[in-house]
Amino acid sequence: MSRNEELELQIDLRRSLRAWRYYRDEKEDSYNLLKMYNDDIRGALEILLRRCKEATSSSPPEEHEGIPESQEKPHCPPTTHEAETESSESEEKELADSMEEFPKWMKQLYRDIAVKTHPDKLLYTSGSMQHPLSEEEVTQRFVDAKSFYKEKNTAALLDMAVDLDIELNRFEASETQGVIDYIRQNTEELRLEIMNAQHTTLWIWGRAKGDRELMASALKTHALSLKIAGVTQDIVDQTLAEYLGDEE
Repeated sequence: MSRNEELELQIDLRRSLRAWRYYRDEKEDSYNLLKMYNDDIRGALEILLRRCKEATSSSPPEEHEGIPESQEKPHCPPTTHEAETESSESEEKELADSMEEFPKWMKQLYRDIAVKTHPDKLLYTSGSMQHPLSEEEVTQRFVDAKSFYKEKNTAALLDMAVDLDIELNRFEASETQGVIDYIRQNTEELRLEIMNAQHTTLWIWGRAKGDRELMASALKTHALSLKIAGVTQDIVDQTLAEYLGDEE
């Protein structure tokens, strides 16, 4: 392989990692917005639920008084991973066994990260970073790396390696192409998750920005998905009028 071809691979690697970082951050932002929209629509749902009960006051009351749990309940993406600092022997064995499935470059990458972040070694000097990490933060990197490795989240491991000043240009050409392929796969998965999040009723509600027709459609669809009894277009319109504070 020529020097130019090697350089092209390294450029592709960096570009792929930048794209992954963009979609990772975009996913986190999208999920945080969904949480906001979920909190916001609950205010309208409380009004709608009251109006539905008033309209059906002659019927026996429902057993529950609150709003049913949404099927579109947003979950914040795992930017950090919850785990114990001390792994059991069975977990270590599971991790060791799983390493046999991974390519050589990925195993070496994980080992390099573990050497710099293992709580028993702490060979990584966080003070050399522009934004130094505490001992707890360095240890958390070790926990996160183990989770990423189990999940085969190659892009997240590479991102951590860059943050820890671990060189990525030592891979063979075929290994580098493998790294790029893994990152692109992770990026595509993130892109699909973002697309799915942005096609939910919660997203439509949150982005309606005062468009009453769109808000009414989203609210009605969301209420019906929660199986709230007695929802009609009139009640939805009345709910929006009260929610927006423009009742006569």
